[in-house]
Amino acid sequence: MQYNASMENWLDISTFLLFVLQKAYWLISEKRADREKPRVRKRPPLFNKARIIEYGVWCVLLLLFVQLILHVSILPMGSYSLMPQIGFLLVVLGLGLGLMARRQLAENWAHSWEYQVKQKQELVTTGIYSLIRHPIYASFAFASIGAELVAKSWLVVLFFGLFWTSYRQAKKEEILLEGHFGAAYKMYMNHTKMFIPFLW
Repeated sequence: MQYNASMENWLDISTFLLFVLQKAYWLISEKRADREKPRVRKRPPLFNKARIIEYGVWCVLLLLFVQLILHVSILPMGSYSLMPQIGFLLVVLGLGLGLMARRQLAENWAHSWEYQVKQKQELVTTGIYSLIRHPIYASFAFASIGAELVAKSWLVVLFFGLFWTSYRQAKKEEILLEGHFGAAYKMYMNHTKMFIPFLW
């Protein structure tokens, strides 16, 4: 029993730290990306509705802090012995996928809510992008679902909704990218899936 409690505590802390490290990497790499390939438009003001996705990411971090570090149970599932371990694997898989995708995009990355093609932006179609077009969205959805499993919360059901939100966001981006890259992007879309290789 003591082992289970200490193991779950370790999983809680590790899960939250992985999300914090991912966010820190995003903030640091964003500065380099903007230096190498500047934005074509300025960032929207702080209270612009376009930034709602960015606020959503911070809200997820806050929610995870409350659940995993402060140990406040929100819609608890009950005790399922393997649920936190399965969740942690999803977190590692999701955040690892996101890191890989972010590194492959390099300076071509821009905030999804900015809806812009940066100066000198290139179409990345190699690595994970040769299989799926939106690995960063998929990674955040998988990692968030995993984190809620670690927290043993029924909020996990709501986080499946991230795929719907991501789908809508991705479709808007694809219109923008097809308008910029033309036939090359259309051909790329015909040979890849959106979120899950070979499936969807």
